Amino acid sequence: MMKNAKITIAVFCAGLLFPGAVMAEPLPEGIALQAFGGVPLNFPTTLKINQQGEPEINHAASWESRPWEQPMYWALRLRWQREHDGIELQFLHHKMFLKDNPATIQHFEVTHGFNILTANYMRRSRPVHWRVGARVTLPNTFPTIRGDRAVACGFDDGADTLQVILERTASTEWTKVTPGGPSTRTFFCVALSEDGTIFVGGIEGAGGMSPKAFLALRNSDGLWADLLLPDPEVLHGVNDILIASDGSIYLACMGEGENSVANLVHADAGAVRKEITSFPGGLLQLGEAGNGDIYAVGFRRNEQDGSETGVMLVKTP
Repeated sequence: MMKNAKITIAVFCAGLLFPGAVMAEPLPEGIALQAFGGVPLNFPTTLKINQQGEPEINHAASWESRPWEQPMYWALRLRWQREHDGIELQFLHHKMFLKDNPATIQHFEVTHGFNILTANYMRRSRPVHWRVGARVTLPNTFPTIRGDRAVACGFDDGADTLQVILERTASTEWTKVTPGGPSTRTFFCVALSEDGTIFVGGIEGAGGMSPKAFLALRNSDGLWADLLLPDPEVLHGVNDILIASDGSIYLACMGEGENSVANLVHADAGAVRKEITSFPGGLLQLGEAGNGDIYAVGFRRNEQDGSETGVMLVKTP
């Protein structure tokens, strides 16, 4: 899971496309559009990654291009040619994959792509064509950095604060995260988003007169905030948190004791809302299938005799 990161790549590549000087065969005058493919050669370079709160990664990187796999390696050149000189605009779609991943980098690629836009002035001076120009590089990276970061939550009777949140990364041991919110909260579940946000859910005021559900989140800057839940007293407690592949959040909820009810909450960019009609019982755990289906499991209570039967709900995309 990658936190905010600054990435620096020193890139050196060679190929058969767009040499600075070629033998001066006459070129037809006018406007021409050319398309190219090719096989680039990438030299070893230095890859530097800085993440907030983490040691700098400084890696001697080796790269491969996979030019015949999608997305393909390609280039376009638009040229305006006169008798002795011309102007060119070139766009090169390069791509690079890290070959020798260290333990802290699970995956790193520059695709879609390592785009190079070049403007050239060309002049024919026997026996060669000379080009001079300027270029802009537009990289689009897809990294997984310190992807084995993990979080856990619970309680510690012997600590200064009863609530406990722990986290670890590939380069650190388990360490405590300072919790936010009232000390009357009991932590039931925790989840970690791709941008490094920690979500903690549970019940506030358990055993008191007005217990209610809560969902707190800690951003990558270490700041805590609460997500406003619908009818938190009715939801009572959050048992599980699922961060779905589309970035939205699902909460499995239930109360305590014989009067508990099951609820499912969905939070996305638009709103936070209950997704089902409450029923006696509780939802305990959530999961997502590879096709995007969302599953919730729990139990339903028979209000006549108090017996419980298992229940599984599914939501299709």
